Amino acid sequence: MKRLLYFVAFFTVVNGFSNKVQAQCKPTITLPTDGRVLRTTEVFESYRWVTCPDFNDIPGATNSAYYVVTPGSYAVIVTKGTCTDTSDCTFVNPTAIIETVSEHQVSIAPNPSSGQVHLKVPLALQGASVVVYSITGQIQASFTVDTEEVPVMLQPGWHFIIVVDKAGWRETHKVLIAE
Repeated sequence: MKRLLYFVAFFTVVNGFSNKVQAQCKPTITLPTDGRVLRTTEVFESYRWVTCPDFNDIPGATNSAYYVVTPGSYAVIVTKGTCTDTSDCTFVNPTAIIETVSEHQVSIAPNPSSGQVHLKVPLALQGASVVVYSITGQIQASFTVDTEEVPVMLQPGWHFIIVVDKAGWRETHKVLIAE
């Protein structure tokens, strides 16, 4: 029995010579154990997160990561140079926001707020990473905690503030900024 191997390459013709190969740029999506943040595993020039199977754009979701709030299937459309490609669809079902109570005791006040909240972090969490997501999954802010109290200015709407320490401990807070 004979086996046939097929190799497909895309060539760019320059001045009559076809000497350049255009690589495929199909992205891969990962879903960490927290079950909410979809990420691409490679770096691209642009990102557009979409819903599946209709491939409608998610407003403001143009980063390498997307924080999922609503159960459903999602994909990312990426561009690198002249290559544009779409990932496979990934189903995500975040069941609930888990408010963690621990020895870390991160607090956010006031909540609700009219624009600015204060993130109060114990000394044990100095150096922790903080990412603020809008309800649509867009990253609003990202920083490292270096003081016990950090003011954070946010636009009106619901936001999720996620604090992750150096050991991987994670705490999520839901914050409302009223108009």
